[in-house]
Amino acid sequence: MSSGYYIVLGFSVIALAIASMLLPEMGMSILVVTVLSAIAIFVFRYFTEDREFVTKVFLVALLARLIFGIFVHVYDLREFFGGDATIYDKWGQNLSAYWLGTFAWNNDLTLATSPPGWGLVYFVGGIYTVIGRN
Repeated sequence: MSSGYYIVLGFSVIALAIASMLLPEMGMSILVVTVLSAIAIFVFRYFTEDREFVTKVFLVALLARLIFGIFVHVYDLREFFGGDATIYDKWGQNLSAYWLGTFAWNNDLTLATSPPGWGLVYFVGGIYTVIGRN
């Protein structure tokens, strides 16, 4: 890895630490993003020929998405940009509760685990089962 990545990584860690102090609920989100991003970068760098370019595009896109996500969260604009986040949160929470035995299967879960969007519901439910709802 070039020294530029270490500099970006250092600044990113500092920025995320400051953000998690300002918004404590971001701590677990930062952990999930970091782990999944590390896996993605490993896969990109292992399987692509143009490693530097693909890694840079991924990191720039990730940074843009994180900044936008923080903006939406801070100003509570979820409903304006689409209410699907609220639905995936509810369905993921219900699916997690079903897996943990504290929720009975109902029509909501049948709808949630059917196309479209079933993969995201399982992903959210899996995260909620492992680390809890955040």
